[in-house]
Amino acid sequence: MTYEGEFGDHEDEVQYENTYITSPEGYGAEQKFKIADVKAVIEDVLHDRLDGQEYDPRKASTTSKEICSFVLERVKQLGYKRYKLVVEVTYSEKKGQAVRVGSHCLWNPKTDNFSSASLETADQFCCCTVFGLYYE
Repeated sequence: MTYEGEFGDHEDEVQYENTYITSPEGYGAEQKFKIADVKAVIEDVLHDRLDGQEYDPRKASTTSKEICSFVLERVKQLGYKRYKLVVEVTYSEKKGQAVRVGSHCLWNPKTDNFSSASLETADQFCCCTVFGLYYE
């Protein structure tokens, strides 16, 4: 709705009230970040994208970005509306080396969590982690 007043055209602004809900349980039990559901999504995407494929160093950057995008979109479909999602992918050629992936986070252990899965084939490995950070 637009009206003209002494200061020109203005639109009515919608003002929202604070909910004061500071945990996902306030929105229902299904809103809490579920590790098993997210891990199943990650494993599904990794198998779909990497099974039967050989490692190509020229496409490695694109492949890791695609995996990030696919995982993020699929996790969003799980309906975590109040969570910020961060997806991290480590994708590399496997030549007998050992790799250890670690992360440090500052979060609320009551509401925030993560899920991780990895896939290893004869010539490549991929580790994907999704962090779910509750946004109040």
